[in-house]
Amino acid sequence: MPKLLSLLLLTPRRGRKRAMFEKELINKKTNGELYYELASLSSFKDASGSISNFVAVKEDITERKRMEERLQFLASIVESSDDAIIGETLDGFITSWNWGAEKIYGYTSEEINGRHFSTLIPPDHLGEVMQIITKIKSGGHVNSLETVRMTKAGRQIHVSLTFSPIIDSTGKVTGVSVIAHDITERKKAEKALQESEERLRRAHDELEMRVAERTAQLEKKQKELEMQNRKLREMHQELETSLDRYWDLYNFAPLSYVTLDDKGVIQDVNLTGARLLGIDRNHLIGMPFICCVNSGDTQTFLNHIQRHNHIEEEVVSELGITIQGGKTLQAQLYSVPVQYATGQTVYRTAITDITKRKLTEEKLLRLNRLYAVLCETNQAIVRSVDRESLFHEICRVTVEHGGFQLAWIGLLDEESDVIKPVTWSGTNEGFIDDIRIPAKEEPKSTRPVGSAVREGTIVISNDLINDTRAIPWQKEAMKRGFNSSASISFKLNGKAVGVLNIYSDEKDFFSWQFVELLQQMATDISFALDNIDREARRRKAEHSLREETAERLRAMEALRKKDQLLMQQNRQAAMGEMIGNIAHQWRQPLNTLGLMLQQMQVFYDVGKFSKDYFDDSVKKSMEIIRHMSQTIDDFRNFFKPDKEYVEFEVLEVVTKTLSLIEGSFNDQRIKIEVNLSDDPIINGHPNEYAQVLLNILVNARDALSEAKVADPRVTITICRENDKAVVTINDNAGGVSEDIMDKIFDPYFTTKGPDKGTGVGLFMSKTIIEKNMKGRLTARNFDGGAEFRIEV
Repeated sequence: MPKLLSLLLLTPRRGRKRAMFEKELINKKTNGELYYELASLSSFKDASGSISNFVAVKEDITERKRMEERLQFLASIVESSDDAIIGETLDGFITSWNWGAEKIYGYTSEEINGRHFSTLIPPDHLGEVMQIITKIKSGGHVNSLETVRMTKAGRQIHVSLTFSPIIDSTGKVTGVSVIAHDITERKKAEKALQESEERLRRAHDELEMRVAERTAQLEKKQKELEMQNRKLREMHQELETSLDRYWDLYNFAPLSYVTLDDKGVIQDVNLTGARLLGIDRNHLIGMPFICCVNSGDTQTFLNHIQRHNHIEEEVVSELGITIQGGKTLQAQLYSVPVQYATGQTVYRTAITDITKRKLTEEKLLRLNRLYAVLCETNQAIVRSVDRESLFHEICRVTVEHGGFQLAWIGLLDEESDVIKPVTWSGTNEGFIDDIRIPAKEEPKSTRPVGSAVREGTIVISNDLINDTRAIPWQKEAMKRGFNSSASISFKLNGKAVGVLNIYSDEKDFFSWQFVELLQQMATDISFALDNIDREARRRKAEHSLREETAERLRAMEALRKKDQLLMQQNRQAAMGEMIGNIAHQWRQPLNTLGLMLQQMQVFYDVGKFSKDYFDDSVKKSMEIIRHMSQTIDDFRNFFKPDKEYVEFEVLEVVTKTLSLIEGSFNDQRIKIEVNLSDDPIINGHPNEYAQVLLNILVNARDALSEAKVADPRVTITICRENDKAVVTINDNAGGVSEDIMDKIFDPYFTTKGPDKGTGVGLFMSKTIIEKNMKGRLTARNFDGGAEFRIEV
């Protein structure tokens, strides 16, 4: 061993010493081993300021250099850590910032060092940090605090934090060490998992229980990962105080770590990694990592290394690894580049066993595929209007949305008791062209399709190639890559009538969770068939009903034409009555007008024709002419048909009707009395209502004329009873014989002579009031005559 300290005295020790030169040297021992020295040259001056002597010193700094390299090695681990490792003063100012912190928060160390920790904290979370700082000052630790932090871009992220005190050599707390792990993706994954669980729970209660169990397993796994993270954080804390302790933690970390060079050769591996690969650590070092990679994933690993050679950031890949004993597992490689002081770049690689996660993802993918088929089947059920289109859509969506190789539907022929294919989708190539499957209970029918229909259930074959029940189809199935199948029977009105057959290229595809969804699919198809059958029967009944309705409409049309004929006859009779009334209404005005013209001639002859007399005569003549014109309008409007319901005052219609017939009543000296206790308003047809009044009043006039009553009169009473407008018409003609009282509203029934009526007036009056205006018309003998009561 060389001496640790060499001293060369060139001149006597006098004067003042002054260092002139220092340099680190690399020397070689006699055995060839390299070691480091620090050489320094100092000078001494005398009282006059002249150099009096020199001192040369050499110090062995090999151990210090080795310590610096080890510290650099550990610092590289800290710097390359995916977690953020931050140093802060007790006042909250940031003093150190690693690469993981830059990746998570977006700030570089130059941007953030010296700034206050509140830069990273949302305002509503400042209180929790102050409590933690208080605890840290007392020497305490805070582990696994999940909270929210703010990135440089202003985005809030979820992190898991560990707070530890930084203690100097005297035991005094001088600062705070914070380890932050970004759990945003985990939070998103948890949320996505919860949504997936919700969809699966809706599929079936049993599935919900299984998803809940799976969630519990994931939570358990999460706790295990959190425990591993705590151990890693503990490794970081020990790294700050003891190099040896960190070295042990590296070796016994719960995650597998390997260090690879740019060729993919293993430079270092921790004990956990060696146990994972099942190979002694000494044998692993120097071995190409590709030797552990599955043959099918060698290119993936080569791409992993090549990407590292071109980019200076982390690279993540998933591939298969073969461990001792030939067992394979799915692993995730997470590599980050690290550069040594010597300039060599290596890749720190964490290996995570993701076999269980991959199996879970594959199972969820299968469930999602079948769930998509179930959803699309329900959509097809809604869209389809007949059985053929429904079957075609079911086969199509099963192949397109479920990713299955083939789907076909067979129906049971009741006469031959044989199942025959009716439609298919996917890879057929003649597979089902000649299929005829007996459904009877016989040795041949033990095959899956026959059993499904005969038993009305679902038959699964997860190893189709080796299933003895499918021997007749195995050769053709092998050609097409069919490895598992499901035969799902469906029913019509509770009886199995067919089967849906699904084929997958994956072995053991149909697990127990699929059976519940397939059963739901069978139930939905059966429900759709029942609906289609009911719809067919409904259409048939509807066709019969339409024919029956058409026949009834034809009969009603005949009745309507008959009613129109009766109405026309009634109008013609009323028109004849009105013509007589018009003649009577005009006779008196015409006589008056004629007398006025004759008087004007006489006055002219005798010389009394003056301008005032002429103006007065013209005025009176025009009033008579206007009255006659108004009479024409009244009669014309009376026969105008009503097209829609309108509101009208009962008294106004009664008054108009009386004005049309008052002349004929006056000729026969018939007195008309109107008693008004209310002025109700009706929503209906005013002209038809007036026609009813006219029919009843004319009948009363004729009855009074025939009975030759000494003091003939007609009393009209208008009132309101129970929200109905009531009009009663009484005469004193002696009433109607009780023998014919129930016949007076029959068509063509009359007691008048053939020259005085057709017998349709009262029939049409009852039709107008009760059918057209939803009211009531009745008659009775009362107070020495007949009383007609109109209620609307």
